[in-house]
Amino acid sequence: KFDSPDKLKAFLEKTTDDMLQVKRIEKLTVHFPSENLHAGLRIIDTPGTDSLNTWHEDVTKWAINEISDISVIITSAMEPMSASLIKFIRNNLKDILGQCAFVVTKTDRLVNDDDDEDEPADEREETIHYVEMKAATDLDIENPAVFPYSSKLVLDDASGRKIRPYLKDVLSQSYDTESRLMQYMERMRSIVQTARLIELIDEMYAQMGGYIKKEHDFEKNRLSSLEQKRRGALSEFIDNYLLHIYRIYP
Repeated sequence: KFDSPDKLKAFLEKTTDDMLQVKRIEKLTVHFPSENLHAGLRIIDTPGTDSLNTWHEDVTKWAINEISDISVIITSAMEPMSASLIKFIRNNLKDILGQCAFVVTKTDRLVNDDDDEDEPADEREETIHYVEMKAATDLDIENPAVFPYSSKLVLDDASGRKIRPYLKDVLSQSYDTESRLMQYMERMRSIVQTARLIELIDEMYAQMGGYIKKEHDFEKNRLSSLEQKRRGALSEFIDNYLLHIYRIYP
C-alpha cells in the first residue's frame, strides 16, 4: 500500500525500467479508487512507442490487439504525431484503426501569460486540426476522434494548487475532454464487443458448417458403397440363376 500516487508512480517506474526485475514479474495489478473503474472501465497503460527497449513495443502491440476494446493514442502538443508514432501505428494497428482515439497532451504548453487573448485558443485549435489531418492523410482514418488535454493542470486543480487565469480555459477544455472521451469509449466499447460477438458467431457457424459437410460426405460415401455392393450382389445373383437354368435346360 502506498501513501500517495507519487510513491506508487515512483515504484512502478523503478520496477518497469529494471529488465531483471521485469522478467520475474508475470502480472502486476494496481488498485486505485475511481468511480470510472467501478463502472467496469479497465485501463492498460502500455509503454511508449519511442521506448529504447524493443520488448516494450512488443508488449504494447500485444496488449492493443489482444485485450483492449479501444486504444487511446497519446501524442504531445510539443511534437504532435511524431514519425515514430505514425510508423508504429501503421505497422501494428492497421487492423484496429477504427477503435483508436487520439489525445493531444501538454496543451498548457501552448499558452503563456504574454499571449493575446485569442492567440492561445487559435494555436490549440491549429494543433488539434494538425493531428486530425495527419490521422486522416497518413493513416487513412475517416473522421478521427481527437481530444485536447493537460494532465498537469488537472492534477494541479485536484491537489488544490492555484490555476493561473490564462490557463483556466485549458483546464476547462481538459475536463470536457474527460467527459467526451468517456462517452466515446463507452460507445466504441459497445461497438467493438458487438463486432467480436458477431465474429464469434460467424466462426461458430463456420465450424458447424464444416462438421455438417464432413458428416454429409461420410454418409454420401457410405451410401454409395452400399449401393455398389447391392448392385454387385444383384449381378452375382442373376449370373448364378442363369447358370442354374442353363444346367437344368442345356
